[in-house]
Amino acid sequence: MFDIEPMPLDRLLERYLSRHREINSRLRRAISDAAFCVMRWRRRIDGFLISSGAAKPDDAMRVRACLRANPALEYASNSSDKGIEIPSEVFSPDLTMPGRFPGGIAAFHSFPDFLYEKLVAQYGEKGAARMACALNSQSRPSLRVNSMRTTLDEAIRMLNSAGVEAEPSGRSPYGLRLFRRITLGSVDAYSRGLVEVQDESSQLAVIAADPKEGETVLDACAGAGGKSLMIAMLMGGRGRIIASDVDSTKLRELSRRASRAGLSMIEILAAKDLCRKAHTFKGAFDLVFVDAPCTGTGTLRRSPDLKWRLNPEDVRQSVVEQKALLTRYADWVRPGGRLVYATCSILRDENENIVEDFLRSKNYRVIGVGAILARREIDTKGITAEGGYLATDPREGEWNGFFAASMQRIE
Repeated sequence: MFDIEPMPLDRLLERYLSRHREINSRLRRAISDAAFCVMRWRRRIDGFLISSGAAKPDDAMRVRACLRANPALEYASNSSDKGIEIPSEVFSPDLTMPGRFPGGIAAFHSFPDFLYEKLVAQYGEKGAARMACALNSQSRPSLRVNSMRTTLDEAIRMLNSAGVEAEPSGRSPYGLRLFRRITLGSVDAYSRGLVEVQDESSQLAVIAADPKEGETVLDACAGAGGKSLMIAMLMGGRGRIIASDVDSTKLRELSRRASRAGLSMIEILAAKDLCRKAHTFKGAFDLVFVDAPCTGTGTLRRSPDLKWRLNPEDVRQSVVEQKALLTRYADWVRPGGRLVYATCSILRDENENIVEDFLRSKNYRVIGVGAILARREIDTKGITAEGGYLATDPREGEWNGFFAASMQRIE
């Protein structure tokens, strides 16, 4: 299956810090912040270093540049590279590009050339610059309330009383946002299954899928189960959900999360077992949710290292698999049922183009998600797109870039 890994930065850091218990908490934070800073701004840092006389910037120089120039970092470095200085405003989204910048506009916005070109093709020069700035910014952690066990207001009260500052996220009626990153394992509201980690964009996609009590649902690419858990919540715990994925580690985490949330209606099925039963599932589901493997370009706020691991071939491979997944599961939906296609990508290649190609060959129609969201009094500005799709725009909020198309199988 298509996969951008080898190893995301957060997991590399976790592995490194777990092997070095002697590092104190302040320095741990400094290491993490500097690593993410370098990954977020690498090409811009290099451009300023080169302009200041560095012949060939390396990671050590980039880290020192981040520690000296970024006022957001809590740890300051005493080391310096003689004669090599970069301006303190280098990390400001409002910074204007110098007339001549090594590597050009894509380097100034710290994006690979091919990926920035795609942004320009979709959003124009000004829109691409705004999108790059949004994806290079940091967003606060997003959680979802388990409405079967508590309310949004009560969850915020519990978190605040435990010293965890939180507020409503703004669009999702179940979403809340933390003011800082914390370790959730020691938080009572989390350990009791009252809140779950889930980006607001993903929450909105599940709401747009409109799951109903008593339905039979397939979450075909369930991962660690964030969407499966929310689907079950919106169904009031009544109905049947089959959650499947190729990654057994993620499925084990899904099982733990479902148990913590008190949801027994979710059946976990490995992808190979799901495929073996394909003949029994044709026309069996009221709703099939396909959160397809993708380039993950909508998640660059939290995974800035991903953009340096992507290349044009990854996009092409992603498109091939996405088309195959939609074709595979189209027949598993009952007549009149819904097929939801979703990605955490902002690229048209993986989103609108995939859906439009699918609709030309399959007997489906798009269900406009705007009306579904409006029924819940959700402001759709910046989260819906032409064609009736959900498309959360990182320029309009702290959410990830997420796409979802809801389609009904025509009888």
